[in-house]
Amino acid sequence: MWLKRLVLSNFRNHKSLSVEFCPGVNLIQGKNGLGKTNLLEALHLISTGRSFRTAHLCDMIYHGASAFHISAEFERDGIEQNLTMSFDGSSRKLKINATQYANFSNVLGLLPSVLYAPYDHALIAGAPADRRRFLNIHIAQTDPVYVHHLMRYSKALKQRNALLKTKQDASIEVWEAQMALSGAYLINRRQKAIRMLEPHLKPYIERLSDD
Repeated sequence: MWLKRLVLSNFRNHKSLSVEFCPGVNLIQGKNGLGKTNLLEALHLISTGRSFRTAHLCDMIYHGASAFHISAEFERDGIEQNLTMSFDGSSRKLKINATQYANFSNVLGLLPSVLYAPYDHALIAGAPADRRRFLNIHIAQTDPVYVHHLMRYSKALKQRNALLKTKQDASIEVWEAQMALSGAYLINRRQKAIRMLEPHLKPYIERLSDD
């Protein structure tokens, strides 16, 4: 995997920006306020479909503009590809090469990324939801079936909760059965991911414990 170029138009404080990357490690540096974090946010957004700073796409449109556009040119398995995302204030459009997609789940994992930010201490000190969110983002990039069960579980949970509020118990068991099926898959994959991370984290945990 090699991200070759990232092009931004009307994204955050970048009216127009094109950045080329070299194979291997790239270092982004500059004075405060130039938009280094905004560049990383754009990369994370087009990689995962989510911003690590806001839940509202409107927040990322350049002041005075009506839409933003992100384009990522990358090479994967020897094949050059182009992933684009645009948002006009009401709808998001996604395209991989010449094909347009309605849902981000169709392109998730094409340009995988892992984010480490100062507030990642929430993974240790924060709520369980923070840890689930971290695992969800990273597992989903490599396992399309996980995305399917994640969406199915979320939908079933909302339906069940809505029925509980209206005291319509007749079909609750149907939704709970779906929750159980998808929930079992999600838990299994999360446990597998944790087991894969454990050997890499254990030395650091032991050093912290010694202190």
